[in-house]
Amino acid sequence: MFKSRWEWYKVGMETTSDIFTQIVKNLEKVSSTNANVYLAGETGTGKSRFAKWIHEQSPRKHRPFVSVNCGALPESLIESELFGYEKGAFTGALQTKIGKFEAAHTGTIFLDEIGTMPLSAQVTLLSIIQDRVITRIGGNTEHPIDIRIISASNEDLNTLCEKQLFRKDLFFRLNVFPVTLPPLRERHRDIPQLIDETIQHLAPRYNSPVTTISADALQQLCNYEWPGNIRELENIIERAIILCSSSTIEIEHLPADITHAIVVKIPDPSTTKMTLKDTRNVAIDQAERSYLNAALTQHKGKINKTAHYAGITTRQLHKLMKKHTLEKNKFH
Repeated sequence: MFKSRWEWYKVGMETTSDIFTQIVKNLEKVSSTNANVYLAGETGTGKSRFAKWIHEQSPRKHRPFVSVNCGALPESLIESELFGYEKGAFTGALQTKIGKFEAAHTGTIFLDEIGTMPLSAQVTLLSIIQDRVITRIGGNTEHPIDIRIISASNEDLNTLCEKQLFRKDLFFRLNVFPVTLPPLRERHRDIPQLIDETIQHLAPRYNSPVTTISADALQQLCNYEWPGNIRELENIIERAIILCSSSTIEIEHLPADITHAIVVKIPDPSTTKMTLKDTRNVAIDQAERSYLNAALTQHKGKINKTAHYAGITTRQLHKLMKKHTLEKNKFH
């Protein structure tokens, strides 16, 4: 189990890759400052987790952390939610309400999916960043605020600026310290560590005996391209923990779209001296093993059915299983 809540936010940050190690070091440096941070990256790369982690490492860690998903707020409500309103400001405003920015006073506000914010709200946000005061809708009183802003988007804000969907002057204010989080498919070396940390966190929640994952199941997950990134990995491991009644997650506990996928990783010509012929042989071997592993899993290790499914003889199947060290009893 994790000793404290914030340790769980570090899952997704543990890494063996040089690029990601540098990102973490940079975030550690900026955490101690009040600089605005902009987190870019695909959905599921851990932007909200990193925002929380930055706050937890900052001098503001004992002050409020307010997270806002701008994409989840209706356009008609976003300004009243963010900036607050006075009683009677509009129909239905029966009492004064402070907005998210005032709620984050002395702490940090995290604006996720900032690219979805309408232009009218962007104008108000720019004014708040410049003047550090809030004027609630329907009011005249200025309320000073002391906040740090962390924003994030899975869209390219530069492109949105070019399309005039996002204000350049606002982007410059938010983009003081930009960080692009790499997708999980570029962090394959980190997958075993991420899986281990996820098991440690989630298994106790379900009172599960799971403590590890088998080599074959791990290989399947390492070969997968992870379009949903870390969030998808967590969901898959959580599902496996629920299904598994022993200490080890096996291939049978993984979704079919992963176990049946054939992923061939071609060696990079710039980093290897392999000939085209050698590269072709490596690719064929990878495809063979992935295919046979999926077929044997689907047919629970039954040789006759697997061979028929693959369109080969049982003798050929036995030969290929020996070649790729695939043991029949692992698929029962």
